[in-house]
Amino acid sequence: MGDKFINYSDYACCGKHSDMVSKEHQSKVYVLPSIGFVEVEAFKISSGVEKLDLNNIAKLSNFNFEEGSIYSVLRQCKDLSTDYKVMIKVNGPLTIISELIGLNKLFLFWKKAPDEFYNVLKRIENNLSSYINECINYGASIISYGDAICSRDILGPRHLQDITTNFTYPFLKSIETIINKRALLHICPKLSGALKHLDLASTRIINLNKKMSYEDACLYVNELEAIVGSKCIEYRDIQVKKLEILNLK
Repeated sequence: MGDKFINYSDYACCGKHSDMVSKEHQSKVYVLPSIGFVEVEAFKISSGVEKLDLNNIAKLSNFNFEEGSIYSVLRQCKDLSTDYKVMIKVNGPLTIISELIGLNKLFLFWKKAPDEFYNVLKRIENNLSSYINECINYGASIISYGDAICSRDILGPRHLQDITTNFTYPFLKSIETIINKRALLHICPKLSGALKHLDLASTRIINLNKKMSYEDACLYVNELEAIVGSKCIEYRDIQVKKLEILNLK
């Protein structure tokens, strides 16, 4: 049975997963969550408000890992990881803020109150760090971290340099320490590209012993290397003969 990634959406917590998995899936790796932004819901639930805006975004409460979809993801991860590999997709702070208050208000917040904006990023960072640590403790093999808003096309070069230097780089350094090769950290190539462009990271190439899918290559170095991210994880069926390891400086 080959290790393949599949999206996993029909899992019932505490259910018999052997009865839930279709026989057509010859797979040992599950991707959680399959849809939605569990971090956004977790902030809404913990803050006790349905609609966040510029007046209350700074009052985000800490995640409660005992309720909501974030609780469901952790329980699924714990149960599935006894027999399978699990990858958890984690969203970055700009995507989270954009989902909470909208992209236009995000830029307005960033421009008018940059110190408060970065305080909110710090609050989100603390929660994401705790969440990622919980995922690892519950058995996740791969943490796939991305921030869809964090791209040159959306932010422009000045804002991208600002967020990469002042947030993304130190945050990923701390996550690398938290994970400590207990799992593989896969980051979006937009982020890895920005890190390399700003000379905050270097790369090292591993020649694989045979041609394999990108997902299998990630599994090949799982718990041996710390960070990869040369390709989007959504194109994990692409065949590769080399794997690019990212080293944060």
